Amino acid sequence: MQKRVAGFMSLLMLAGLIALPASATTKCFPDRYIMYEHSNYGGHSRGECTSEPDLRDVEWGIFAWEDFNDMISSLKTLGQYAYFYDGANYSNLLKYYGANQNISFVGDTLNDRFGSVWNGYP
Repeated sequence: MQKRVAGFMSLLMLAGLIALPASATTKCFPDRYIMYEHSNYGGHSRGECTSEPDLRDVEWGIFAWEDFNDMISSLKTLGQYAYFYDGANYSNLLKYYGANQNISFVGDTLNDRFGSVWNGYP
């Protein structure tokens, strides 16, 4: 009986690793900016403390297409500046936000365009 329970628990742990991607399980601290899918801080959100050269790697769900690339409509900077770029690897600077700013809507020209973020922490 104990072997069956141990085997079942091992199977559950393995299934949990498959369901959650590695990037979703690792998290830095403290958050220096928070990205939101919709305006007024709605939808999916994710706080980060390091720069992100490709927001396709910052996931909000278990599927590869559930990421923050071209999906940011509002954001907050927490004690740290942030540069937001149109493309991956910090190409085409779109906007600089200073420390401690709450942006309820990034604006029509920037909505859902951010592809990478630089905040000085690699």
